[in-house]
Amino acid sequence: MLRVAKKQNSTDLAELDKEATWQEKRKRYFTEKSKDLQPPADKDCTLEPKYMFDSDTFVLYMCFECRLSSRKLEVIHVDGNADHLRISLCRICRANTNILRRSKFFNHDLQLFKKHQDESEEEEVKVVTKRK
Repeated sequence: MLRVAKKQNSTDLAELDKEATWQEKRKRYFTEKSKDLQPPADKDCTLEPKYMFDSDTFVLYMCFECRLSSRKLEVIHVDGNADHLRISLCRICRANTNILRRSKFFNHDLQLFKKHQDESEEEEVKVVTKRK
């Protein structure tokens, strides 16, 4: 009896997978992935403007709640050419900003630097071999 029940249960899951929409599958996937997830610690949430604004482009990802709370904040007029834009970020959005900054450095900036360095070394080798 137990074996039959287990087989029926596994076939039910297979049928559910076939009938499930992509939204249901996505929700199930996120539920499984989020079980072991830990919220970011306080040290991961510290924002430092001197590091945030180094690049030419500044991108900030925000959750819906942070966007709603930031919409309500007023812009402070400093002088004729500048305004202070205030934003409100939760702990997860602050940590994500730091992660993206570090990720951009390691996954993009360093790779570009290495690529340019490798290209310049290849050019140096070509120049040296032509001289001989």
